[in-house]
This record gives sequence, structure tokens and C-alpha cells, in this order.
Amino acid sequence: MFILVGYILKRMRIINENVEKKISFLSFNLLLPLVVALNIIFSDFSIIDIHFLSTFFTSGIVILISSLLIGKYTFGLNGKDASVFGFSACYGNLVSIRVPIILAVIALPSMLTSIDITITDIRISYSLKKIYILTIIKNIIFPLITFINAKYIFNLNQNLIFMATFATALPSGIQTYYMSCHYSSLKTIIPTNVVLSTLFSVLSLSVVLMLFGY
Repeated sequence: MFILVGYILKRMRIINENVEKKISFLSFNLLLPLVVALNIIFSDFSIIDIHFLSTFFTSGIVILISSLLIGKYTFGLNGKDASVFGFSACYGNLVSIRVPIILAVIALPSMLTSIDITITDIRISYSLKKIYILTIIKNIIFPLITFINAKYIFNLNQNLIFMATFATALPSGIQTYYMSCHYSSLKTIIPTNVVLSTLFSVLSLSVVLMLFGY
């Protein structure tokens, strides 16, 4: 809904380029760091399960390296672009989990809206293959690899298997959009991937919930 709002506002020319820059600056230099910091503050590190973390990060590293190599050798991306491509395939929208709802209400709509304001004028037809592959890796392959690691390699209990799989099935994180803008890398591809991955996650997350009996 918030992504659609950003698209409509830009198309109707209610938001100009100057306002767009201010929204993006506010979102990614104030609101996002605030949400991340508070998420850390409210976390209970005494209950961390090392096997759970190992499952999560082992799968993430595999996806990062694999996607980076796909970007570099399949699509011929340079080192910087391949790195952003790989990061986008493995970094999910985890920031809002366990954050007080009022902060999520303030921060996330602003960031999601700014993404679609950015992509409104972008022509993406020539980048669709890269976008589709990123979305498939993030929403399907990443959680599948995590599930296999959690169940058969690290032997986690059912609840932790679900948590790890669900977390990695979340859509590409809005931080990847910030990284793309900050380094002027894949600015046609990454914001669009965040939008497509978010929309596709409605289906993929529903499948995960159904398979685990929720």
C-alpha cells in the first residue's frame, strides 16, 4: 500500500525532486538508523542460540557469494555492482521485527514510499531478467537452503527451523535500496527488486506459514 502511495504521488506530480530527496534523506539517515538501534536495544542477547545463528548466517554467506558470482560472470557486472547484487539477494527486511509498533508506523511507510517515488520514472524493461533472478534467489532459494541447513545440518527444533526459514523468506530489505543509492550502483535494478520481492513475499510467506502449519 505504501509503495503504491509513493508511485501515485510521483505520477500526479504532488512530490517534486526536491521533496523526494528530503524524504529519502530523512528515511535513510534518521528513521532507519533509529529503528535499527532500538531493535538492538530491545533485544535479549542472553537467549541467543549459536546453532540458530550459524544456520542463518551460513545460508546467507552461501547466497551472498553465489549471487555475487552470478552477477559478475552471468551478467558481466563489475566488482561494485556484483557486490550490491549479491547483498540484495541475501539481505531481508528484518529491521521491523520486535520494534515498537509506533516506530514501525513512522519509519517503514516513509522508506517504502520513497522507494517507489524513486522507481516511478525508471525504465526497467532491459533489467527484468536480473530483477527476476534476484527475487527468485531471495524469496525462494535462500529460505530453501536455510531450511535444509536448519533441519538436516544443524538439527534445530521445529520452532527454530520455522523462525530461520521465515526470516530468510522475507523480501529484499530496504537497506539494499539505500546501498544502491549511496554507491550509485544498479539504481535501475535494486529499488525495483525491493518492490517486486515485497509483492511476491505475500505468496512466498503464506506458503511458508502453511507448510509449517500456522
